[in-house]
Order: sequence, then C-alpha cells, then structure tokens
Amino acid sequence: MRNIFKTIFKTIVVVTTGMTTAVVGLIILLVIFMGIGIGIASVESDGYSGAEYMYHYGDESSENIFLSIPITGLILGDKTVGDEWSDLLASSGITYGYEVKELLLEAAAEDQVSGVILEIDSPGGTIFGSAAIADGVAAYREQTGKPVIAYVAGMAASGGYWAAASADEILADTGTGIGSIGIISGPFKYYDRVISEDGGIFLGGVVTSGGVQTQYITAGEHKDLGNPYRQLSTEETATLQEMVNDSYNEFVTYVAQRRELEEEVIRAQAKALLYGNEQAERLQLIDRTASKQEAYAALARAATVNDFQIQRPQLDSDFFSALLGAVAPSPSQRVVGARCPLSSHVLAYHGDLYSLCR
Repeated sequence: MRNIFKTIFKTIVVVTTGMTTAVVGLIILLVIFMGIGIGIASVESDGYSGAEYMYHYGDESSENIFLSIPITGLILGDKTVGDEWSDLLASSGITYGYEVKELLLEAAAEDQVSGVILEIDSPGGTIFGSAAIADGVAAYREQTGKPVIAYVAGMAASGGYWAAASADEILADTGTGIGSIGIISGPFKYYDRVISEDGGIFLGGVVTSGGVQTQYITAGEHKDLGNPYRQLSTEETATLQEMVNDSYNEFVTYVAQRRELEEEVIRAQAKALLYGNEQAERLQLIDRTASKQEAYAALARAATVNDFQIQRPQLDSDFFSALLGAVAPSPSQRVVGARCPLSSHVLAYHGDLYSLCR
C-alpha cells in the first residue's frame, strides 16, 4: 500500500508543472477517494474479464449486436501481479492479448453477438500477446462460425498485423501503415571503456574512454548475456539469431496461411517494411481501404443482417482511466521497468525499442 501512495504522490508532483489549478485539484480529490477505497476494500482491475458491453454505434434498437474490440498501443501478454495500479496511472494505450482472448471466448457464448470487429492501431509488442489474440479469434470463429473483421486506423505493424491477419478480412482506413512482418530483439548495449554512468546535470548518460570495471558473479556459462559492459560472444549472437529466426518463421507461416500467400512472397517482397494502403493492397496484406463506417457495414454484410448496433466492452477501470489518461504518459513514454525488460525480449514490434524505456 505504501508503494501505491508513493506512485500516486509522484504522479501529482509531475502533473502539477503543466496542469491548471482546477485540474490538479480534481486529481487530488480523486487520490483521496482512491485512498479511502483502499482502506475499505481491495481494488482490482479485471480489464476485459467479465466485461459489460456498452453501446458505441448503429441502431440501438437492433437485436443484432457486433462486438468491437479495440487493440491499441503496445500489445503485452497478460497483467502480472501489481500491474492494476500502474495501469490506472498509465495511459489506456496498452492491450493485453490474453484478456482479448478471454473476451472473445466470452463473446462466443453470447448468442446475441453476431460478429466481431477488431479495431486496431498498434505497433505490435510481445509475440505471445499477439498470438493470444489470434488464438482467440480462431476459437471464436470455430465455436460460432460468425465473421470477424479487422479494421485498422493508424497502424497495424508487427504484432498488430499478426492480430489483424487472424480476421476474415482486413480493411484499413486512409493513411494507415501496414506490415512490418518481422521480429526484433535487443538492443544489447555495450559500453566500451566506460569511465562514468553520470555525465553530469547537463549531459547525463554514459561517458566512455576507459576506467570503470564491472563484474558479474554468475553460475552457468552465458548467464550474464546482455551485460552492457561486454560484447556478445559469437555463440550468444548465433543463439539469439536462431531464436529470432524461429519466431520470424512462425510469423511468416501464420500470415501466409491466413492471407493465402506464398511464404516467399512475404520474405522476398513484403519483407519487414511498413506500407501504405495502396502498397499493402498490392501485396495482399489488406483487402481494401475503407472508413470505420464502411468496415461496420462490411461486417453486417458478412453476417447477412440489415440492421445492427456496435457495442464495446466497458472496462472496470474506465472511470479512473478517463480522469488520469489526460496526464499519463503515452505507451512509448511510460517506464516499463527499471531495466526496461521489453528491450531485450524477442518482440513483434515496429519502432524504437529504446522508447519503451522512457
């Protein structure tokens, strides 16, 4: 509990520098309310688990319900113990793949849900989080036979595209980035001849030219893999490359099967580049360019219904997220961990891995 209040206090200190007095007052009142809540009962954010649905678009009187599932920002696997409060204090731009999978399994048991649309804007993330979404879509389709459409606005790159490829059809809005079918791991930093890890108040960072020695005490050869004060060995590089290659092969095989493409087309033509709408359509990475309303209409045609309403899951933490989201950092700015563990994972991610540490 002490750590929770420390986090809350730090948040208040940060936001006071750029917020009006009225907004800061609102946040302080919210913190007081949250503190009282902690003393009364344990607070838990279940994410999508057991989520209620709320109206989003269409004919509210229609009995044909389509479930819209937002897949935005960084895709992770699942919440770990203690993540609930950090989520309240961070932006909502994180998607947990296993929560999406659970939501899809719940929707499969709901007769009134006539189909699903994945609304995607994501640079990707962890492989197992992206694969969990794809597995959830496959299970939903197998259990119901109902359509699933992916609508992309902004970006579906790497793991985001992995999720999109699970759908029956991929529609992308104008100006969308599609693709980046590739796997990345690292960076594994190596500081040559380090003399300081603090360049002073103005410079910061690491100063190199020799002088500092760092020693790890380990048992098991290569246990200190990733130690920034030594270079990767040939064996370590080969092992990591093989691991990345295995994940890449899995990614390519999945996309090829879902999009009915030859694997060589993906490897030699699509590669791991990000494409605009016309390029992506030529490479058959998407089916066509469409607006959000056109994507909803396409889902209705696939489900053979004339009228419909779109509903979305209502998260338990919406109240807190709505108030704190305005002052929380974006996913690319939030601190993932003291040592930025995601930067050394094998990821299906498009972008600067260092940004995950900021």
